[in-house]
Amino acid sequence: MCSCVEVINPTRTAKARKEHIDNCKEFVMEVLPEIRRNEFGRLSFSELRLIAESIRDDWKIKKGDLHDVQVCKMDGVIYSFRSKIGMAKICHKYELFPEC
Repeated sequence: MCSCVEVINPTRTAKARKEHIDNCKEFVMEVLPEIRRNEFGRLSFSELRLIAESIRDDWKIKKGDLHDVQVCKMDGVIYSFRSKIGMAKICHKYELFPEC
């Protein structure tokens, strides 16, 4: 996450009670052509598989799926950042979250 985001509750794993959209979608989809051209270096097979599964599932976290949840605050607005397990780690590793 960018530096202007204040983390209220640290990341925890939760079971989805309803369907959610993975919040990492916009960050990964923005650089997908660069990922395919290996401009970020060679992603591991498990990282590529997680991205491919997310695209296949239309970036949905389905009811009953385990996922990561982090409660954050930005510009005075509190929100939950939800992502498939491991997706936020990929975004951090390849610095896909914007700098504020």
